Amino acid sequence: MDRHASSPPGTPAPYGHACVNCAQSKCKCIIRRAGGPCERCRRLNRECRPAQSVRRRSPRKPAVSKTARLEEKLDGLVSLIKAGAQSGAVSTYQFQRASVSTNSHDYVRNVPVLTPDTDDFMDSSYNLLPSSLYYTNGEPSPAIAEEYLVNFRTYKSKYSPFIYIPSTTTAQQLL
Repeated sequence: MDRHASSPPGTPAPYGHACVNCAQSKCKCIIRRAGGPCERCRRLNRECRPAQSVRRRSPRKPAVSKTARLEEKLDGLVSLIKAGAQSGAVSTYQFQRASVSTNSHDYVRNVPVLTPDTDDFMDSSYNLLPSSLYYTNGEPSPAIAEEYLVNFRTYKSKYSPFIYIPSTTTAQQLL
């Protein structure tokens, strides 16, 4: 027993070089130093046949850097954008400006309300307010802001129960 503990019986076969018997049983093939059959085949008294072929590895593709791949992608996207711009196929939302009466109540009645049933967020027939109803900084006028608040309380607050605006609050107080 001391003899086996002090000197290892052999070396394991490199990956893919096990004999047929060891490969089929999926166990380690230990090649003996003296030559001849491997340890397992000698112990089981079997014929030690080397594997028919070494496992073939797929040829390595040349390493393409991440930067090069991103640049190729970017070039492709730029060419698509240029081709779309030249053919006029770039899709844009076109809004039709309708004549809105000076009475802001008419506009509020025509505003499409986005509900969970509505599939389209933007509609090509969506009417925009004329720019004269807005201040120069893009904010709505006080009258329009008040109508927006009434519209929110009436139609949209039920979809946002976590937002509470008391009925005594005015649009000016929210600004």
